[in-house]
Parts: sequence; structure tokens; C-alpha cells
Amino acid sequence: MRYLIFISAFLVSSLAAQAQQPNTVSTTVSTTQPVAASTAVITVQFYDAGLNSTLDTALAVVGSTGANAANLTASSVYLNQGFLITEYDFTIEVPSGEFTATRDKLVAVQRTLATSNTQGLDWTNAYTISDDDTAKALESALPGLIDKGRAQASVLAAAMGAKLGKLSAISTPDPVKTGLSATLTAKVTFLIE
Repeated sequence: MRYLIFISAFLVSSLAAQAQQPNTVSTTVSTTQPVAASTAVITVQFYDAGLNSTLDTALAVVGSTGANAANLTASSVYLNQGFLITEYDFTIEVPSGEFTATRDKLVAVQRTLATSNTQGLDWTNAYTISDDDTAKALESALPGLIDKGRAQASVLAAAMGAKLGKLSAISTPDPVKTGLSATLTAKVTFLIE
């Protein structure tokens, strides 16, 4: 029995030694990078309280914005405060460089409908960021992440009475995209001397 306990204790201590890198210090650092968007995705909601509302009447109003029958994503009819409302939802994808022109068209349509008692328009936008754009953001962020990690690890090494050595490892940053930026967080490990 003692022999079995000794082997178990030996295995546990050797596994723990393998899991921890000797003579290293690690820190977790983050940075936020601007990211170029490749596409703007615009969701357009057209509301019509007219009794004879059709997709054709909706397209006659919003067609100049790039909305068409092919990018109709939903239509619904419902009662709102006693009025029968027909809603048409369109998803328009435009290259990010064309977003401003499309936005201006949407604003112009909203202004023309401002005095309408039966029609209205609402819209929101989001951006899609390509893998290439994300890779560019990561590439430009890595030197800053390493520098931040080095600064923090130096403080930790000094607190241990050691000197910071060279970079030992860096985890692959996982980008969290928000709008037109990406926050990249990585674990940076340095040898200590």
C-alpha cells in the first residue's frame, strides 16, 4: 500500500512540474486596433399603413437606396395602435466605400416621408470585416502586445528578484470585433534569469 501511495505522489508531483514552465513569467495584455471593413450591411425597414400596400409600392419608395425584391428578407402585417401596418425588411450589402452614398439616399427618403401619414422608414447598419482585414489588425497589434507584456512582466520579474529574459511564448490573440475595431488579448510569457 505504501508503495502505491509513493508512486501516486511521485506521478502527481512530476505532472505538476511538467505543467508549469520553470523560470518564466507570464502576463495577459490587450489592445484595441482599428479594422477596415470590407462591407456595410444595411437593414432597411419600410412601414406602410396604406390598405393597398404591396411590395411594388414599397420598392417605388425605397428602390433608389439599393433595396430590391432580391434583398427582401421579411414582410409582415400587424396591428399597431389600431392601424394595419405592412412592414418590408430589406438587407442591402454595399462595399464600405459606398456606405456614405447609400446612407445619404436613405436619409433623403426619410426626409420625403417625414410628412407622410401612412409611410415610414427606419434603418440600421453593421459592418463585416474580412479575415484578411482581421489578420492585418493582428499583424500590426503584435509588436504593441509584446511591448506591453514585456513592461508588465518586468515588474513581476523585479518583484521576484529576477531579471527579465527573452520572449518565450505568446498565445494566438483571439480578436473580439466591435464595429470597426478589434480587441486583441494575448498571454505573453518571458524567461526570467
